[in-house]
Amino acid sequence: GPAATLTSYHAFVERQITASAYLQVLVDEKPYTEDDISKYYDDNADSYAGNGIEKSDVKMVNVRHILIQPEGKNDDGTYTDEAWAEAEKKANDLLTEWQNGEHTEDSFAFMAAENSQDPGSVENGGLYEDIYPGKMVDEFDAWCFDPARQPGDTGIVETSYGVHVMYFDGFGNSYRDTLVENALRTADYNAWHDGVVGD
Repeated sequence: GPAATLTSYHAFVERQITASAYLQVLVDEKPYTEDDISKYYDDNADSYAGNGIEKSDVKMVNVRHILIQPEGKNDDGTYTDEAWAEAEKKANDLLTEWQNGEHTEDSFAFMAAENSQDPGSVENGGLYEDIYPGKMVDEFDAWCFDPARQPGDTGIVETSYGVHVMYFDGFGNSYRDTLVENALRTADYNAWHDGVVGD
């Protein structure tokens, strides 16, 4: 309004940002026990089950990959058989080269940075973290969540995006627990907000 000045507006914005950051710290730092998480899940089990989230604990995973996209398409826009064969050969050649070299995670990350055609992970050594079931395309997802999967595993996976050279980095946090904890934080924040704002 007409009474507002640049100084008063600056002070208002500064207070707002400070208060918001303080609240976020309070929300993020609140600890939740396994009992808290389990109880919240049980209280909302139907909703979680409806979204395919079971009470059994599924760990999120971290994986590196090198994407090789086929080059050459048919008239209908699909990749030619020859293009798929060339992409698969290049992927297998890269995996063999890695296996014959240092075959460490760092060397795989370097190879991914040099060769991957995935813009979403190439600058991070091909790394995707905290992958949960259903996040990636089916074939990629199935490889990541194979019950026998262990850190250091490698393989070749073909998806609609191309041919992937895979490296299983390891397991992350529990997918179920992460979802439930986020829901608890949101509920606690909303309760705090409603208490401050009032009816």
